[in-house]
Amino acid sequence: MIKYSPCGRKILLTSDPIYGKLYLINAFNGTLIETFEITGTLHSTCFSPDSNYLICSVNKNIRVIDIKTKNEVAKLLGHTNEVKVVECSSTMILIASGG
Repeated sequence: MIKYSPCGRKILLTSDPIYGKLYLINAFNGTLIETFEITGTLHSTCFSPDSNYLICSVNKNIRVIDIKTKNEVAKLLGHTNEVKVVECSSTMILIASGG
């Protein structure tokens, strides 16, 4: 999976979903900015509109990760099935998910 950040300066590459590795790359020169390791089956990712957060669907949860600190700042629980897709609204108020 490949995603451009809304700011256009970053690219997010996802490796095999079972291993849950995410690579944040500089879109202009291709250098690796950061590596994120996600525990669980990673199905979908997106950037927040301000390009400061990653939103990830992992197993039956949604995780929000601060790109600068690599800390999980929110974990949204309550899905009864695997969350296969996730997307953030342009206002960053809503996150949509589906199975």
